[in-house]
Amino acid sequence: MKEKKGSGAHMIAVDKGARHPSRPTQPKARNQGGPAPALRSIAEFSHKGKSLPQILEAHRKWLRGEGGERADLRKANLIGADLGGVYLIGANLSGAIMIDARLSGSNLIGANLQKAKLIGADLSGSDLVAANLNGSILREANLSKANLSEASLLGAVLRDAILREANLNFALLEGALLDGAILIGGNLEGAKLFRSEMSKVNLVGARLAEADMREANLAGANLSGSDLKNAAIVEANMAGASLIGADLGKADMRQANLKGAILRDAVLNGSVLVNADLSGADLSGASLEGANLLGWVIKGVRCTHILKDKEIIRFSPGEFESRYAGKEKISEIVLAFPLSVAAVFVGQFLSQAINEEAGFEVMALKGVEAISNEQTKFTFSVFAEDYYEKEIKPRQAQLSASLDKYLADHRGSKDEIYLGDFLPGKNSGVVRMRQDRLVTYLPSRTNSRIFQEKMAEQYKRMEKIGNRIREAVTAVLK
Repeated sequence: MKEKKGSGAHMIAVDKGARHPSRPTQPKARNQGGPAPALRSIAEFSHKGKSLPQILEAHRKWLRGEGGERADLRKANLIGADLGGVYLIGANLSGAIMIDARLSGSNLIGANLQKAKLIGADLSGSDLVAANLNGSILREANLSKANLSEASLLGAVLRDAILREANLNFALLEGALLDGAILIGGNLEGAKLFRSEMSKVNLVGARLAEADMREANLAGANLSGSDLKNAAIVEANMAGASLIGADLGKADMRQANLKGAILRDAVLNGSVLVNADLSGADLSGASLEGANLLGWVIKGVRCTHILKDKEIIRFSPGEFESRYAGKEKISEIVLAFPLSVAAVFVGQFLSQAINEEAGFEVMALKGVEAISNEQTKFTFSVFAEDYYEKEIKPRQAQLSASLDKYLADHRGSKDEIYLGDFLPGKNSGVVRMRQDRLVTYLPSRTNSRIFQEKMAEQYKRMEKIGNRIREAVTAVLK
């Protein structure tokens, strides 16, 4: 679908998916260091009966509080305009056509560039902090070293754009099209990239700590040496991506597609890879300490060695896959506490206390079962098996005894609701939690609002018990 946009008699056709007909080879030449399109002086432009120099001068006065007026360049025709270094703070350029324009070094803080056409424009070194670029077309634009911190680029088109060392921290890029873009050394910390299109993007050495990349498409992307600590990459497509030497510490990659990804020498300490698909991936030299590998798929994975406790552990072909295939690890502990609403919170507090002590997720409550009127068996899903075997299992009896001693005198109120009456799927006093949640704060499915209210009331009353459980865990694991 083509949109006809223009000013006066000058009418052009803009196709979001096709190269502009008047410049079929120029962008390629520009990107390869060839000649750039000829620029036009601002004196050659006018908009709504005013010359562009007059509009810019009035805007300068407006910014200084000396009268004047805010620049209104909505839908202005500025094709090939030389606007390098201009001050357009807070200006309205929505829908403006600035194909091949030069805005390098310009100040566009807080400017409205919504749906602007900036194909092939030079915005290198420009200041676009908090600018509105929603729906703008920046295909093949040069934004190297531009400051786009906290800018809004929802649904923007940045295909094949150059953003070397650009600052995009906390920028809103949800649904943006960035496929083929060059973001080498870029800062995208805290950026919102939910469902963005980033296939074959170059993010070598980029900073993406705490970025939201859920459901983003990063197939074939190059993220080698990038910082992805604490990033949300849930259900993202990273098939065939290069993550050599990337830091994915504590990143959440649940159900991510990492088929054929290259993760050589990557840091995955404390990361969450629950149900992630790493079929055919290369994990040689990776560090996986404290990672949650529950249900991950590693069919055909290549791994000659991994780093563990600063030592190299080597594997023969197929050995890593057979040893680390995502088989669920279960831990059970029986405590002198009757099965009740309070019992769920006891298990909850216990897993949280262990996770807090470790500094990453070791385990989560899976279910509770009545052994007798006075005893409950707590079942936990273990995610960090190495930590559990080394730190928890040898001290489990000591921890159980410490908790029993305290819980014997703190069993909760006598009118406690029995969980079996309110949770579906019960079987002989067994309550099972949803397995797709990493930390179960409340039982997942209930048949009664009364139960929900009872849980909330009980949680408030159990703060003291929760603190005591944390103290016991700290004392045993210190």
